Amino acid sequence: MALAIYYRLINQAQRITSELPFDKVVYYSEFVDTEDSWDNSIYDKRQQVDRDLGARMDLAIREQFDEGFDKVVLIGTDIYELTSSIIKQAFMALDNSDVVLGPAKDGGYYLIGMKNADSSIFDITAWSTHSVFDETLKNLKRT
Repeated sequence: MALAIYYRLINQAQRITSELPFDKVVYYSEFVDTEDSWDNSIYDKRQQVDRDLGARMDLAIREQFDEGFDKVVLIGTDIYELTSSIIKQAFMALDNSDVVLGPAKDGGYYLIGMKNADSSIFDITAWSTHSVFDETLKNLKRT
């Protein structure tokens, strides 16, 4: 059952992102699988670093800015309600904001977009808890 849910979430993430007019990168936690269902012609595939979630997100975002992008939106692949429209809105919101967040019901967030990399945003006491979104907002106010 858990594997079926995982595949359903992956298929949803692929469906909503494949046609978006943005460069797309998939980050893998264990190893980069070039033979999986993420189309190699649509998605660049990269390896995550072996650290906490905040460090992985920070480095992924920094890597994209280092490659010359002026806006980066990072999403999780486990949010079934996420739509391509929400992702497009996040990119558009970055025209007027330095950071955008999509708050999740569990106290975290399902999307973060930035115009500049800032590691302090990811300085969170404990990831995957109900306080992640609030801690992130506090970190944003300090920057």
